[in-house]
Amino acid sequence: MSSSSHNNTVPSGWFEKQAFIFEEKRFFWMSVVMILQSCYASAAAGLILANGSNMTLLLTSAATAMACNAACIAQVSGKVCLITFYLSLIANSIFLFMFI
Repeated sequence: MSSSSHNNTVPSGWFEKQAFIFEEKRFFWMSVVMILQSCYASAAAGLILANGSNMTLLLTSAATAMACNAACIAQVSGKVCLITFYLSLIANSIFLFMFI
């Protein structure tokens, strides 16, 4: 009989720690990520529309938010969910600061 040992130690790197925490309570963090970045992206999209800006910015804002939501709904790895979440936050932060 072989026994499988489950290594439950927290990784040492910053991103690895976040991915580990995300995976431990995946469905809680998926809902938090989806709600947070969707609200943030909608604020950025609203400012883009209010300023009559380029549609490319609006499409980029919407695409990054939808990519993050799709990654969470498809239940890809925690690292992919976090990467798309951070990309969405970065892109939409740039748009928010451009129009504030």
